[in-house]
Amino acid sequence: MFFAKFAENKTEDMITYGQWKKDAETPIDKSCRIGDDLFLIKRANLIQVEIGPFLSDMIITIILKTGHMHISIDMEEYKAEAPCMITILPKQIFKIIETSEIIDADTVLMSQALSDTLFNEYASFNQLHKTVITNPITKLSKEVQGAFDLYVNLLENLIGSPLQNYKLEAAKHLTLSMFYGVVFSIHDMNEIAPADRQTILFRQFSTELKRHYKKEREVAFYADKLCITPKYLSAIVLEHTGKSALKCINEYVANECQALLLSTDLTLQQISDKLHFPSPSVFSKFFKRMTGLSPRDYRKQTL
Repeated sequence: MFFAKFAENKTEDMITYGQWKKDAETPIDKSCRIGDDLFLIKRANLIQVEIGPFLSDMIITIILKTGHMHISIDMEEYKAEAPCMITILPKQIFKIIETSEIIDADTVLMSQALSDTLFNEYASFNQLHKTVITNPITKLSKEVQGAFDLYVNLLENLIGSPLQNYKLEAAKHLTLSMFYGVVFSIHDMNEIAPADRQTILFRQFSTELKRHYKKEREVAFYADKLCITPKYLSAIVLEHTGKSALKCINEYVANECQALLLSTDLTLQQISDKLHFPSPSVFSKFFKRMTGLSPRDYRKQTL
């Protein structure tokens, strides 16, 4: 996962959580974090260029107070208008496509270990988890926005406290208390009208693609999963995305390739094996056809 690093060098504005953990012993700004598990960013301007795609390994919660962002999460594009909350979960692929010229936002990052504790132990977080998977952008009413502002202020005071014992445990319960107060209203605000059959089939296609893209890249496979013809599936996908089903499948795979190149130290051989390409050369040809760059050139250009 990624956050805006407090550095003047633009090339260092975004770093992975893993990189941050390696730097955790250096004075990045220890007043903004609790150990290796929680980081608070109170910064007026987020990165305002195309970023990613990156593979997340933690939770990012962006409380957008002013401006707008155009982002992609797992290949689905969203437009976030303030005031709203943006939530990116572990193992999701996140990309910033565009932002408004001026942005005001608070960002809270939680390690996967911390977020797993919350999701596994508390029912309200299980409900939140289900909500943000289907709708990661949550509009905030004035009341809910006020609750988030209070939460951020209390969290900032907790991080800055000279008392070190039980800081993380206190932050966990503070986060839990805040979400207990708003999660059900968030869920209610995100209720949507029943979808038509084509929309349901498109969502099922998206779900099956996320499950099987590492091995299965033929339209016929996904059509069979949905018990429809490849021609009908292609028509549904074209209606919802403006792209053919095959192009959506290939773009999803390419997006994963980009994320692995940017977010991990895996070799080209390892990435090729992970995504079940017959060989690194086949992987490289596929990647260059989809992006215009070889995997090595893409990694050099973007890191």
